Amino acid sequence: MPSNNSWGAIQTRFEYNDQFSSLFVLNGDATLYALTNTEVESFIFLYNPDKNIWKTGGDDDPFPRWGVCGVTDGHHLYIIGGTSVVDHTIKGTAKVKRYDPSADSWEEVSDMNERRNDAFGAAMNGKIYVAGGMQEDRESWSVLNTSEVYNPSSNEWQLMPSLNVPRYYASMVCYMGALYVVGGLKDRSKSRELSVEMFDTETNEWKEKSNIPVKYENGEKVKKTIHFKACSATIHKDVLWKSIQ
Repeated sequence: MPSNNSWGAIQTRFEYNDQFSSLFVLNGDATLYALTNTEVESFIFLYNPDKNIWKTGGDDDPFPRWGVCGVTDGHHLYIIGGTSVVDHTIKGTAKVKRYDPSADSWEEVSDMNERRNDAFGAAMNGKIYVAGGMQEDRESWSVLNTSEVYNPSSNEWQLMPSLNVPRYYASMVCYMGALYVVGGLKDRSKSRELSVEMFDTETNEWKEKSNIPVKYENGEKVKKTIHFKACSATIHKDVLWKSIQ
């Protein structure tokens, strides 16, 4: 609560095995949208701060896949890719669903060019961008460096230039009219990727900008696996104003 500079607890709706992965605000309204992932399916929850309650978004059926990527353009919420079990085989998907909060309903849009699990994306200039992720099935496992963009007006996905570094579990953010990819994991052993890339619209390529300045620890020496997952946050204007005064 920026007005009194305090935090307060809200109602808990999520089960213990849910992975609380993303938060969204659509159309600037007071409803908070949360994307959760379990080991077999994904849910969208809507939070009403006036009533302090959660409810599922659209129909009550979950998405029968996990590792999805959630992106919002401020008006719609896109659930992108993920992995599911098809004919007893674990396989990623290229399917995309879009949620319309005004109608409280979901619809299928065009599939991506590649199936992706644990990908990352962002919206910029009315279009949806997604990159990276991994592909896993019974016979193979690979990390992607490819990226693509979705145009809602034509309902089409187009491939873009690839990232310099394959990665999954990263974050993509739009900052001052540019796309940035931050952090993530780069292989099956879950080694951290600390490089930052920016998409240069003038040269139509991803450029490496810097590395995240965190201390690296050898997992064998400390007898544990060190994970790093980048994240981003939208800051309330009152909080931002107080922080720079």
